[in-house]
Amino acid sequence: MRLEPVLMMAGVPCRRPSAGQKLLHALSDYNGIINYNLVQRITLPNPVLILQTIVDKIKNLLQRLNQYPGNIEYEIAIFLKDPNNADVLQAIHGALVGSAIAIVVGTIVEDVITAGVGIADDWACFMLAYKLVRVATVL
Repeated sequence: MRLEPVLMMAGVPCRRPSAGQKLLHALSDYNGIINYNLVQRITLPNPVLILQTIVDKIKNLLQRLNQYPGNIEYEIAIFLKDPNNADVLQAIHGALVGSAIAIVVGTIVEDVITAGVGIADDWACFMLAYKLVRVATVL
């Protein structure tokens, strides 16, 4: 049975002047032998997490659409398929459904208040609400 090497000491600076950017690592092997290795010191900056709000994401999309006006459908498709934009899709979905509900309720209230005088535009309002809900279900 072979055991994996276990890191016993990590980050102990090497005292040799020729190895200024190297670290001395000691690894214990499965049979008790200690192996010493000089490894290159990795000096990468710490990643900084930048949180974007929904408004910032939409602003970035609009800037990209202004930069590439010939690829509007492509840019929007990439934006919608990006898993980092799930919160934007939820907000758009809620806004579309909320708008459709407001249109239907507003149309009915308008018909009640005017005693049916504005009934001629009801079909257009209901069709618009239907299209909004249909787009929201596709998202």
